Amino acid sequence: MNNLKRTLTAAAMLCLLAIGVFAQDRDNQKPPPKEKPPVVVTPQKKDPPPSNNQGDKKKEDKRGKP
Repeated sequence: MNNLKRTLTAAAMLCLLAIGVFAQDRDNQKPPPKEKPPVVVTPQKKDPPPSNNQGDKKKEDKRGKP
């Protein structure tokens, strides 16, 4: 009886060891990571558009006069 238990335990340990080895081997078969596509950035204008504050000053002057 002891010999049977020892044999079955050894067989179970060998099966678990073989399963572990094959599970580790599959990690090496992963596909390589994909390359990131290049990001295209449009160049920005250096000079901001001119501000149009002249119309606002005229309205304030007319309201302030008696």
